[in-house]
Amino acid sequence: MAGLFRGVAGIILFVTTAGCAEFQEQFVGKYGPSPIPTGAAVEAAVRRQSDVVLAIARGAGYTEVAPVDRFGWYQVTMTGFNVVDDACMTYIDDLWILERRKARTGTLIAASGAAAAGIIAANSHPSAATLAILAQAFGLAAAFNTAIADSYLYTQNAATIKKLVRKTTEAYRTDFARKFAPPETEITYPMASPGAAYHHMREYLALCLPPTIQAQIEDLVASAKATPENSAPDAAFTAARATATARVPPLVGTARSSVTSIVVR
Repeated sequence: MAGLFRGVAGIILFVTTAGCAEFQEQFVGKYGPSPIPTGAAVEAAVRRQSDVVLAIARGAGYTEVAPVDRFGWYQVTMTGFNVVDDACMTYIDDLWILERRKARTGTLIAASGAAAAGIIAANSHPSAATLAILAQAFGLAAAFNTAIADSYLYTQNAATIKKLVRKTTEAYRTDFARKFAPPETEITYPMASPGAAYHHMREYLALCLPPTIQAQIEDLVASAKATPENSAPDAAFTAARATATARVPPLVGTARSSVTSIVVR
């Protein structure tokens, strides 16, 4: 029993130490950015922006000089948007894979726990305390699996996240294309400079960042309203469904047809 307690204490110490180390590593600037910019920090930030814009400009076909008009910078920025899309879709696809691995691992842990309990019960006639310890051990493994995966996953599945991000990025691209002309808008909507191009690419990238996605999910949940049965919207939906069903011609070789689903926007 003393050995068991030492093992449990070791696990608790390991989890606590790992959690604190990860927190310190992740949140070096946990009190916010420095209130006083330094020359070294500014120089590094400006160099980073210049490197990003020049790399994107070369990708857009400007090998030696940067574009001089808004349309040229529009092409550069759109190339940057494509780079962001590649990274964003890869990130969301990785979330989908992690979600499947979480479910698979959870199922395997539950099955292994049940199998171990059955084998021990059939061969050694264990006490209730032994079975309780076994259950707690597999429960701890399941908790680890859930905690690690949930630190990366959202409340919605990856397919829903991907659809949400695609809508926001398409809306941003549409608005960006509408505002890039005429050139008189350079003052109110800057575009023809490295700083403006970097700004738009950074804003576009923010649409795929976890805090932005989580905020959009919370806004959708907060604005969602249930439709009571027999209310006016519910009655209108029922009438529309009946009308749509009546308009669908019968399928060849069948006695009747049915509408499987109606999407209301």
